Amino acid sequence: MSGFASESAAIFFDADKLNIFKRRLEETAFFQFKKGCNDIVSTLLCVAAHIGKDQIVPEEELFCTEIINRGFEIFQQSFNSVDKDQTSTMMGSDSISPLT
Repeated sequence: MSGFASESAAIFFDADKLNIFKRRLEETAFFQFKKGCNDIVSTLLCVAAHIGKDQIVPEEELFCTEIINRGFEIFQQSFNSVDKDQTSTMMGSDSISPLT
């Protein structure tokens, strides 16, 4: 999956998206600070400052590839859930399972 994540990060994280994520991290840091969760504030601001650099290569950045990996995980969970729902609907409670 890491090959897909690297390739997807390179495509997905253009300059505009990196700026959006940078801003979102800064906003999250502010809200965490207001809530008194100071332990995570510096981490959020460090990541925001790092991805805000002009020379960033998204496919080499852990933050970017982890965002892509998490997206893949959510997609897979959703796909598995839909597949399971369709299978149970097709098998209905009054159906005879081929395994019995």
